Amino acid sequence: TELPTIYPDSYHAYDMIQGEKKGIATRARQWVYGFRLRKALRDLPGGKSSRLLDIGCGDGWMLDCYRALAPGLTTYGVDINARACELARRKGHLTFHGRFEDLDFGSERFDFINASHVLEHVADPKTFLRKAKSLLTPGGILCVETPNTQSLDARLFGEAWGAFHFPRHWTLYDAHTLTEMAKECGLRADKVYFHAC
Repeated sequence: TELPTIYPDSYHAYDMIQGEKKGIATRARQWVYGFRLRKALRDLPGGKSSRLLDIGCGDGWMLDCYRALAPGLTTYGVDINARACELARRKGHLTFHGRFEDLDFGSERFDFINASHVLEHVADPKTFLRKAKSLLTPGGILCVETPNTQSLDARLFGEAWGAFHFPRHWTLYDAHTLTEMAKECGLRADKVYFHAC
């Protein structure tokens, strides 16, 4: 019931395009996400004409990056903010408004599901992962990105580490806990890699 308080309409991810110039940080971030997708596309069942779902899509800025990289992708997004969904829709992405765990996707299935900095925000991460698994096509990929409690900055900053991000980050992980939870949910951790954020 408090999600609109925790994520007001002014939350940064709901209007990334308006608030950002195409500076070096934005271009670097787009390159990181593009690199990840280029690697994944080689293994996706549908290749460059795959169906991609971005959970927590905000205004669709990451979907824009993916579509620019592979124009044949069909891009879908989910977000709890109606205005953000509308902004993404205006850019040609198909959107679902609501909490991912509560939505009924009907017969829709996806070759690639992206959850970038989402899992730490959800109340029941196992339910979230199981639902994502149920929406994957055979051979589909779920890509999860989340802060790492064993990172250098976590160890350096201790209690002042920025990824504690109260009250939005509810559960934090390291490579071991994330991999073990994925196994419990019927997923196989194919690759684990780290990058500065």
